Amino acid sequence: MTANPIEGAAGRARGPRWLWSAGALVAGALVALGVQTQGASAADVAATAPAADCRIVAGLRGAEDIATDPADGLVFVSATDRYAMRAQSAAQDGLYLLRLGADSDTLTKLDGQPADFHPHGISLFRGKGGRLTLMAVNHGHGGASAVILFDVRATGGRVSLSERRRVDGPPMVSPNDLAAVDQDRFYVSDDRTGKLLYFDGAGLQAVASGLKTPNGVAVSADGAHIYVAETTGRAVQAYRRDATTGALTAESRLALPSSPDNIDVAPDGALWIAGHPDVGAFMAYFRAPTAKPSPSQIFKVTMASGLPKSASLVYANPGDEIGAASVGAVMGRRLLIGTTLDAKILDCGLPTRGTG
Repeated sequence: MTANPIEGAAGRARGPRWLWSAGALVAGALVALGVQTQGASAADVAATAPAADCRIVAGLRGAEDIATDPADGLVFVSATDRYAMRAQSAAQDGLYLLRLGADSDTLTKLDGQPADFHPHGISLFRGKGGRLTLMAVNHGHGGASAVILFDVRATGGRVSLSERRRVDGPPMVSPNDLAAVDQDRFYVSDDRTGKLLYFDGAGLQAVASGLKTPNGVAVSADGAHIYVAETTGRAVQAYRRDATTGALTAESRLALPSSPDNIDVAPDGALWIAGHPDVGAFMAYFRAPTAKPSPSQIFKVTMASGLPKSASLVYANPGDEIGAASVGAVMGRRLLIGTTLDAKILDCGLPTRGTG
């Protein structure tokens, strides 16, 4: 998700430049690179592969990323209203706790968040003794971006955040998503430069380059592999990771029939990846919330020795149930679908076949 192409492709938009990398920059970058803007065929876009027993969690726009903690049953949601941010800050923006109920779900905005906070990608790390760290990419309304590290405090059923550290400055230009590897270290995608950066606890350095709009980032449970969604490359790139230095070695690349967004790693090691099959519809929806919603897809990627092997389409919808899906996160037998632009989260039961 680069920063400049959409300014020509989408017209005379207003608001901070970072806003475009939050969603519609995918479309702009595709146009600039000459990639087919329809993405999948008309038949693929119109196809519907519904998940079971879906219910809508309404009232929160732009729930772009979701991080889960199966140990304590916690679900964290990153939300930014990208329509409101064109002119002013949106009061709803921030990090939320999603509590899953038998009959309904509830969203609670977490205490302890800084001012001018409009989160993008998030990553959760559980350390020794159950210590939780939540990291978030933040795009300030003035244009400055940073990665903010929070300690998660959960006492007596109450969950709150405490900011511990802030990482910004070069070589980070347009951070999109990140993957925490411990309480202090992380990888972060930079969609504008095509690089994957590594923060070793002291400084940032590029560890991979030449990526085609790096977007979602994830780490395997054993910490041995890093996965990056290339939005304009329509693929997921896998790297072997040196746990001591953070250095990466490219190992495999799996093509996808869609423009991938965020990546969730399930407990069984499978990757769950949201995709945008119709970039033209994505652009239209980004320009106006009254436009026909962008189609949504969720893929499950099976693994072999820590590397992506094959992708199967688990969920697909033309956009009427949920538009512009950006993440599919697994929690038990639930599939939680977030979106860059729509005003909802979808909570679905996993299909009984082919999902592990």
